[in-house]
Amino acid sequence: FTFRFLRQLWTWLGMDAISKAKMVSLLNDGKTALLIPGGVAECLAMKPGVETVYLRKRFGFVKVAIQTGARLVPAFTFGQSETYNYVRLGPPVCSNKVVELVARVLQMAPMAFWGKCGTFLPKQVPMRTIVGKPIAVVKNENPSNEEVAAKLEEFIDAMERLHETHKERFGYAGQRLVVL
Repeated sequence: FTFRFLRQLWTWLGMDAISKAKMVSLLNDGKTALLIPGGVAECLAMKPGVETVYLRKRFGFVKVAIQTGARLVPAFTFGQSETYNYVRLGPPVCSNKVVELVARVLQMAPMAFWGKCGTFLPKQVPMRTIVGKPIAVVKNENPSNEEVAAKLEEFIDAMERLHETHKERFGYAGQRLVVL
Protein backbone atom coordinates (compact mmCIF):
# COMPACT_ATOMS: atom_id res chain seq x y z
CA PHE A 1 0.00 0.00 0.00
CA THR A 2 2.94 2.30 -0.68
CA PHE A 3 1.58 3.83 -3.87
CA ARG A 4 -1.45 6.06 -3.39
CA PHE A 5 -3.42 4.96 -6.45
CA LEU A 6 -2.94 1.26 -5.73
CA ARG A 7 -3.91 1.74 -2.08
CA GLN A 8 -7.16 3.43 -3.16
CA LEU A 9 -7.87 0.75 -5.77
CA TRP A 10 -7.40 -2.10 -3.29
CA THR A 11 -9.48 -0.30 -0.66
CA TRP A 12 -12.33 0.25 -3.15
CA LEU A 13 -12.21 -3.48 -3.86
CA GLY A 14 -12.63 -4.21 -0.14
CA MET A 15 -9.03 -5.17 0.49
CA ASP A 16 -6.80 -3.91 3.25
CA ALA A 17 -3.18 -4.24 4.19
CA ILE A 18 -2.81 -7.03 6.68
CA SER A 19 -0.59 -6.97 9.70
CA LYS A 20 -0.08 -9.62 12.32
CA ALA A 21 -2.13 -7.60 14.80
CA LYS A 22 -4.99 -7.15 12.32
CA MET A 23 -4.98 -10.85 11.43
CA VAL A 24 -4.96 -11.92 15.09
CA SER A 25 -7.83 -9.51 15.81
CA LEU A 26 -9.93 -10.86 12.93
CA LEU A 27 -9.33 -14.50 13.88
CA ASN A 28 -9.96 -13.88 17.58
CA ASP A 29 -13.28 -12.27 16.61
CA GLY A 30 -14.23 -15.48 14.79
CA LYS A 31 -13.83 -13.91 11.36
CA THR A 32 -12.01 -15.31 8.36
CA ALA A 33 -8.77 -13.86 7.10
CA LEU A 34 -7.95 -14.63 3.47
CA LEU A 35 -4.24 -14.44 2.91
CA ILE A 36 -2.19 -14.89 -0.23
CA PRO A 37 1.23 -15.51 1.29
CA GLY A 38 3.37 -15.54 -1.88
CA GLY A 39 3.68 -11.80 -2.31
CA VAL A 40 6.53 -10.14 -4.17
CA ALA A 41 8.79 -13.20 -3.82
CA GLU A 42 6.24 -15.29 -5.70
CA CYS A 43 5.94 -12.69 -8.48
CA LEU A 44 9.72 -12.64 -8.89
CA ALA A 45 9.76 -16.44 -9.33
CA MET A 46 6.89 -16.68 -11.86
CA LYS A 47 7.57 -18.42 -15.16
CA PRO A 48 5.18 -18.96 -18.07
CA GLY A 49 3.61 -22.42 -18.02
CA VAL A 50 4.57 -23.16 -14.43
CA GLU A 51 2.47 -22.43 -11.35
CA THR A 52 4.75 -21.15 -8.62
CA VAL A 53 3.71 -20.77 -4.99
CA TYR A 54 6.10 -19.27 -2.47
CA LEU A 55 5.32 -20.99 0.82
CA ARG A 56 8.37 -22.77 2.27
CA LYS A 57 9.60 -19.68 4.15
CA ARG A 58 6.14 -18.35 5.08
CA PHE A 59 5.86 -19.49 8.69
CA GLY A 60 4.04 -16.42 10.03
CA PHE A 61 0.50 -17.19 8.88
CA VAL A 62 0.81 -20.74 10.22
CA LYS A 63 2.07 -19.49 13.58
CA VAL A 64 -0.85 -17.06 13.86
CA ALA A 65 -3.29 -19.86 13.00
CA ILE A 66 -1.83 -22.01 15.78
CA GLN A 67 -1.83 -19.12 18.26
CA THR A 68 -5.50 -18.37 17.58
CA GLY A 69 -6.69 -21.94 16.98
CA ALA A 70 -7.84 -21.03 13.44
CA ARG A 71 -7.96 -23.78 10.84
CA LEU A 72 -5.79 -23.51 7.75
CA VAL A 73 -7.75 -23.95 4.53
CA PRO A 74 -5.73 -24.70 1.39
CA ALA A 75 -7.14 -23.37 -1.88
CA PHE A 76 -5.84 -23.24 -5.42
CA THR A 77 -7.18 -21.37 -8.44
CA PHE A 78 -6.55 -22.81 -11.88
CA GLY A 79 -6.34 -20.21 -14.64
CA GLN A 80 -5.48 -17.20 -12.52
CA SER A 81 -1.94 -16.97 -13.89
CA GLU A 82 -3.35 -16.65 -17.42
CA THR A 83 -5.40 -13.51 -16.74
CA TYR A 84 -2.47 -11.20 -17.46
CA ASN A 85 0.60 -11.13 -19.66
CA TYR A 86 3.70 -9.74 -18.04
CA VAL A 87 7.29 -8.76 -18.53
CA ARG A 88 9.58 -8.69 -15.54
CA LEU A 89 12.84 -6.85 -14.99
CA GLY A 90 15.72 -9.30 -14.84
CA PRO A 91 18.41 -11.05 -16.88
CA PRO A 92 19.75 -10.23 -19.39
CA VAL A 93 18.92 -6.56 -18.62
CA CYS A 94 20.09 -6.78 -15.00
CA SER A 95 20.91 -9.42 -12.40
CA ASN A 96 18.38 -11.07 -10.11
CA LYS A 97 20.15 -9.40 -7.14
CA VAL A 98 19.34 -5.97 -8.64
CA VAL A 99 15.73 -7.05 -9.22
CA GLU A 100 15.42 -8.19 -5.58
CA LEU A 101 16.87 -4.87 -4.37
CA VAL A 102 14.46 -2.86 -6.53
CA ALA A 103 11.56 -5.01 -5.31
CA ARG A 104 12.54 -4.45 -1.68
CA VAL A 105 12.76 -0.67 -2.18
CA LEU A 106 9.47 -0.44 -4.13
CA GLN A 107 7.71 -3.08 -1.99
CA MET A 108 6.37 -4.56 -5.20
CA ALA A 109 7.66 -6.67 -8.05
CA PRO A 110 9.31 -4.58 -10.80
CA MET A 111 7.18 -5.82 -13.65
CA ALA A 112 4.72 -4.57 -16.20
CA PHE A 113 1.50 -6.46 -16.74
CA TRP A 114 -1.42 -6.10 -19.08
CA GLY A 115 -4.63 -7.90 -19.76
CA LYS A 116 -7.47 -7.54 -22.23
CA CYS A 117 -6.54 -5.27 -25.17
CA GLY A 118 -3.41 -4.09 -23.33
CA THR A 119 -5.39 -2.67 -20.39
CA PHE A 120 -5.43 -3.49 -16.68
CA LEU A 121 -8.65 -5.44 -17.22
CA PRO A 122 -7.96 -9.18 -16.88
CA LYS A 123 -8.26 -11.41 -19.91
CA GLN A 124 -11.36 -13.57 -19.87
CA VAL A 125 -10.16 -17.05 -19.04
CA PRO A 126 -11.96 -19.78 -17.12
CA MET A 127 -10.86 -19.85 -13.51
CA ARG A 128 -11.67 -22.70 -11.16
CA THR A 129 -10.96 -22.50 -7.45
CA ILE A 130 -10.63 -25.70 -5.47
CA VAL A 131 -10.91 -25.44 -1.71
CA GLY A 132 -9.36 -28.24 0.26
CA LYS A 133 -10.27 -29.81 3.55
CA PRO A 134 -9.55 -27.49 6.50
CA ILE A 135 -6.47 -28.42 8.47
CA ALA A 136 -7.17 -28.44 12.18
CA VAL A 137 -4.66 -26.92 14.57
CA VAL A 138 -4.33 -27.22 18.31
CA LYS A 139 -4.42 -23.75 19.85
CA ASN A 140 -1.09 -22.92 21.43
CA GLU A 141 -0.17 -19.33 22.21
CA ASN A 142 3.54 -20.14 22.14
CA PRO A 143 4.12 -22.82 19.46
CA SER A 144 7.61 -24.18 18.89
CA ASN A 145 9.37 -23.63 15.58
CA GLU A 146 9.12 -27.38 14.96
CA GLU A 147 5.34 -27.33 15.52
CA VAL A 148 4.93 -24.43 13.09
CA ALA A 149 7.21 -26.04 10.49
CA ALA A 150 5.32 -29.35 10.70
CA LYS A 151 1.95 -27.63 10.20
CA LEU A 152 3.35 -25.59 7.28
CA GLU A 153 4.57 -28.81 5.65
CA GLU A 154 1.09 -30.31 6.12
CA PHE A 155 -0.38 -27.22 4.42
CA ILE A 156 2.09 -27.46 1.52
CA ASP A 157 1.30 -31.17 1.08
CA ALA A 158 -2.41 -30.31 0.94
CA MET A 159 -1.76 -27.62 -1.70
CA GLU A 160 0.25 -30.04 -3.82
CA ARG A 161 -2.48 -32.69 -3.53
CA LEU A 162 -5.15 -30.16 -4.56
CA HIS A 163 -3.18 -29.23 -7.65
CA GLU A 164 -2.31 -32.79 -8.67
CA THR A 165 -5.81 -34.13 -8.00
CA HIS A 166 -7.67 -31.50 -10.02
CA LYS A 167 -5.31 -30.20 -12.72
CA GLU A 168 -6.36 -32.66 -15.42
CA ARG A 169 -10.07 -32.07 -14.81
CA PHE A 170 -9.64 -28.36 -15.55
CA GLY A 171 -7.38 -28.77 -18.60
CA TYR A 172 -4.00 -28.34 -16.95
CA ALA A 173 -2.73 -31.93 -17.18
CA GLY A 174 0.77 -30.84 -18.23
CA GLN A 175 1.05 -28.06 -15.68
CA ARG A 176 3.77 -28.29 -13.06
CA LEU A 177 3.45 -26.83 -9.58
CA VAL A 178 6.63 -25.50 -8.00
CA VAL A 179 6.61 -24.79 -4.27
CA LEU A 180 9.40 -22.48 -3.16
